[in-house]
Amino acid sequence: MQFGDKDVTRTTLPEVLKAAMAERGDKSLIISADKKVEHGTVVEIMDIARQNGVEKLVISTENE
Repeated sequence: MQFGDKDVTRTTLPEVLKAAMAERGDKSLIISADKKVEHGTVVEIMDIARQNGVEKLVISTENE
């Protein structure tokens, strides 16, 4: 998975999110996942985001 242009894992994601949210006034995150990603994985990432400073989540979709 990626955060911006950085490769991250579930283990490193909390640290990356905390650092990013500390630098931003707008504590939002856009999650983009293709249809191959399981719903549970997206929910897990949303939970990690909320626990690490993200106040607003946006789910990005693409038209086929």
